[in-house]
Amino acid sequence: MIYIDIDNTIAASDEYLKSLNSRALENTHLLFKTLYKYQDKVFLNSPPMVNIEDILNLKEPYTLLTALPNRKSIDSFCKDSQETDKTLRTFHDNKVAWVKKYFGDTCKLIIVDKKASKADFCKLPTDILIDDSLSSGKEWQKAGGVFYSSFANYLSNLPEKLLGKTNVQLEVAEDNNLQEGKVDLW
Repeated sequence: MIYIDIDNTIAASDEYLKSLNSRALENTHLLFKTLYKYQDKVFLNSPPMVNIEDILNLKEPYTLLTALPNRKSIDSFCKDSQETDKTLRTFHDNKVAWVKKYFGDTCKLIIVDKKASKADFCKLPTDILIDDSLSSGKEWQKAGGVFYSSFANYLSNLPEKLLGKTNVQLEVAEDNNLQEGKVDLW
């Protein structure tokens, strides 16, 4: 099974956040403050960063696997746990709406409470995670699966017969050796 993350893997969430607050990615506090302030927009309005048709044309089964923002970090901006729950529900609903907008009602979507839970879905050594989060990738590999940090790198490793029709310009992949140094604010 192929599992594909949404935020910053197929949706340009960071770019959209920067359009709302140019300093949003300077540190974790500003990131979550921006997420909280623009909770009605962020996940709903992030533009795709890949050609969605390339995913729809995959010949392998796939599931979108994404996580909600860190509850503890959002909690610091809310007056009580009910407001935190409401904020996380908004994020959840906006992710569902984003998937429906670009994939329709037939796409399988799993939303987990924290990204560390993604590795729980790795059951076979052939299970693949495509995710920009290196920490999620490390956990996935510990569980025995295969990790790619971008959709283009995944496609570049596919045999031609599995590609289907794609518009992605393939690049040389270096993904299974996790790149060090990328800051993982999410």
